[in-house]
Amino acid sequence: PDAPGALLPLLRLADGALATSADYGRPEQSRRATAFLDPRGTRPCGHGRSATVVAADCMTADALTKVVLASGDPCHPALAVLGAEACLLAAPAGRVAA
Repeated sequence: PDAPGALLPLLRLADGALATSADYGRPEQSRRATAFLDPRGTRPCGHGRSATVVAADCMTADALTKVVLASGDPCHPALAVLGAEACLLAAPAGRVAA
C-alpha cells in the first residue's frame, strides 16, 4: 500500500480470479475523499491498506476485497463460505500512501 507501483508476486493462478482493492487516500481527508466507507456507518475504512482476494470468479473476488478492507479481517467468514482466500497488506506504521 505504500508503493502502489510495486509488484509483489503472491501466487500463480491457473483457474479462478484475483482482485485487489486499496485505499491510498489520507485518513485526515473527509469521507468523500475515500472510496471505502464502513457499511456499519459512514466512517472511512481501509486507509493505507490493500486487500487481494482469490476466488472462483472475478465478481466474487472483487466484492470480497471490500469485505476484507471494511472488516480488516483477511480470514473473514465470508471467504470460507465462498471458497476464497485473502491477503491484507498495510503500509508501515505512520505511513499512508498519497
